[in-house]
Amino acid sequence: MTIQIRDVEELIGTVSPSKNGFMSKDEFITRERIVKGSDFNTKIKKGIYEVASERLSDFVNGPTDTYPYGILVIFASQSFGVQLYFPDSVYDAPLYRTNYNGRWHKWIKLSTIKG
Repeated sequence: MTIQIRDVEELIGTVSPSKNGFMSKDEFITRERIVKGSDFNTKIKKGIYEVASERLSDFVNGPTDTYPYGILVIFASQSFGVQLYFPDSVYDAPLYRTNYNGRWHKWIKLSTIKG
């Protein structure tokens, strides 16, 4: 079997105004930077977001007591959503919270095993 360049291009995908490469921009791989002043309650579109600020207090409704740089991953349906925050620090555990019918619940730190 011979793999040609056009076969690889189809597998990888093309970045364009309507696509992020692997999927259309309306699918899971949404990439955006969450910056100072952003309200985490308004981040409901499923996808992957970069979180970057000097202090967690720069965000509204964001996670607290953790590193202010990291990745936010959102899974969502019509009535349910989950935000998972992975701090860019080996000293801080990931956090998550859920949303049911427009009501956000508190952030919960996931347990980790250090060893």
